[in-house]
Amino acid sequence: MKRIVTSCFLLILLAGGVVFALDRWSASFISLVRYGYFSLPSFMERRTVMIDDRTVSFLLARFARGEKEWNMATSPSTPKSIHEWRTHLGADFVVNGSYFSATGEPTGFYQTPTFESVVAWPDFSNEVKPIGYTFAVWIDDGDLDIGYIPNMTTPPAPNIAAFASFPTLILNDQPMVEKDSGALARRTMLAKDSKESMYVIVTESGEL
Repeated sequence: MKRIVTSCFLLILLAGGVVFALDRWSASFISLVRYGYFSLPSFMERRTVMIDDRTVSFLLARFARGEKEWNMATSPSTPKSIHEWRTHLGADFVVNGSYFSATGEPTGFYQTPTFESVVAWPDFSNEVKPIGYTFAVWIDDGDLDIGYIPNMTTPPAPNIAAFASFPTLILNDQPMVEKDSGALARRTMLAKDSKESMYVIVTESGEL
């Protein structure tokens, strides 16, 4: 009987140790089980939010100006997955950008130093005309940057890789989207803070 009591006591201590360990390492343990890794690199963090009845997890990657060398690439004739692009380019970080039709044609302004845009720069002179492409993304001397097109006096120079996209979610701390489109998907977002740091935000899980 004494051996049984001793064994139960040791089992309770062991269980207590496991609970303590799981509580201490719960975040790393959950990351390993759910995402396949213990921790994120120093430039990245995870944010999880509830949107209506959906749980959405975001990964935020922050890059100071000059920290990374950025470039833009496209291959309409031979489309590639993100993983294939990363392998092909030998890149540290790859995200989808711009919008293309099923035939590989840009649906908005898109240019590289060797590719002239087949779509004109968005025109905001006529406010009655509905405009979708409201922000620009460009790469100048290896630095990634973004801007609100209605506030830009001229389009990026022809020798600069750039594209127009939509929608602008937040401008000067103010929300720019008035209603939910209802089109649920995983999204990629670009943002810039007051210190000129760039953020690449991807939907890790869930839809918004």
